[in-house]
Amino acid sequence: MCSLLIARHVQRVQQASTVSMATRLLLLLVSAGVIDYVIASCNLNLQKDFDTKNAPPVFITNGKYMAPDLNACGIRLSTRQKILIGCPGARNAIVYTSRKGKVQTNLRVLEATCDSGSNFKSSNKNLKKFALKEISCKEQPEVTIKKTTKCGRNNLYQKYNGGYNVGNTFYSLYEACFDENILTTYFVKHYIHPYSCETQQSDKSPSFQVNGMFKGLPISRLYTMSEQRKRFKEIFGKRQGAVYTDNNVLHKGHLASRADFTLAAELRASYQYINAAPQWDKVNAPRWSNLERALRVYVNQKAKKSVTVYTGTHGVLMLPDERGSNKPVYLANVSNKNAVPVPLYFYKVVVEPGKKTVAYVTINSVFYTSTQIQTLRFCTDLCDGTHWLTWKDKGIESFCCDYNDFKREVGYSPI
Repeated sequence: MCSLLIARHVQRVQQASTVSMATRLLLLLVSAGVIDYVIASCNLNLQKDFDTKNAPPVFITNGKYMAPDLNACGIRLSTRQKILIGCPGARNAIVYTSRKGKVQTNLRVLEATCDSGSNFKSSNKNLKKFALKEISCKEQPEVTIKKTTKCGRNNLYQKYNGGYNVGNTFYSLYEACFDENILTTYFVKHYIHPYSCETQQSDKSPSFQVNGMFKGLPISRLYTMSEQRKRFKEIFGKRQGAVYTDNNVLHKGHLASRADFTLAAELRASYQYINAAPQWDKVNAPRWSNLERALRVYVNQKAKKSVTVYTGTHGVLMLPDERGSNKPVYLANVSNKNAVPVPLYFYKVVVEPGKKTVAYVTINSVFYTSTQIQTLRFCTDLCDGTHWLTWKDKGIESFCCDYNDFKREVGYSPI
């Protein structure tokens, strides 16, 4: 009996020692940043653990927009990790939806900490403990377009950052290089992260916002079919204008794609006219959308770090009028000056560490012959399957350029 008791005691000591060693090893790995995600206490599904029916808040953690974990589509936060929940806008406020109904707070920003699952805690007496799905905003968060430095060819253009003010801090989502004279965006810089494997779904797409840009020009009207038909008849004559617009329409073509962002508020911030340019509907799908999708698939499956993307426009579309004379296509005329050009090219310059920088280019027209298109290809095409990004749409209207060749064509370096 005595021997049995001694044996059991030795076994407990050995087990305790093993647990202690395992704990020390785990803490060592965590402190080294090797497996920090294993202690995550809040695991958030992008569709199920957020309020996707009401106005979405902006979520900030570690000084950046809250993003999915590198090893999962969902968001993982460690115990007691802090987040900022913001509802930007002078008349906006955080709304808490309890079992008893909606409670509108007077808060535009709230600091909370991860508790467990999808539950969070705060020091606010009315929101001591809540599930993230119970939090929304009174109204849609207000996007800020912030004027910064100069950009583009010889620094002739103006850079603007799009993002949100949360508390007293502005958090940028993208940068736009904008020509204030002819009212066009030359390029937008943003990032695609390797864990952006899905985006939050909402009931409907938001409307594009002017946000103080375009000098009072009613730009939303320029994208209506009636205005485009009117404008094309002015430029090309009644019969030839109808040829271009009867079965075609120019859409607001996203530059930084909405699907490259993850959380609902970030998607909404992409719906700004400064982040768009006139793009023919038949170019947008499937030609341009194939490129956007191929890039996201590559980043999610193969990239090990965030990829920087410069999406832009180049040149002005030229089409013949009734007499056969080529005319540039601008959607507006402001004070006897052409404005809002229809680009000849849309492009994406993709920068990934350790990879060759390449520009992916699409001709923004459905009216050119194959012979005309060949004359518009300004580089040796790299879209032959040997480059690292497989782009399914490699038709004659789309091609890939070495970055140095591309830079010589556009006359400046977006990077």
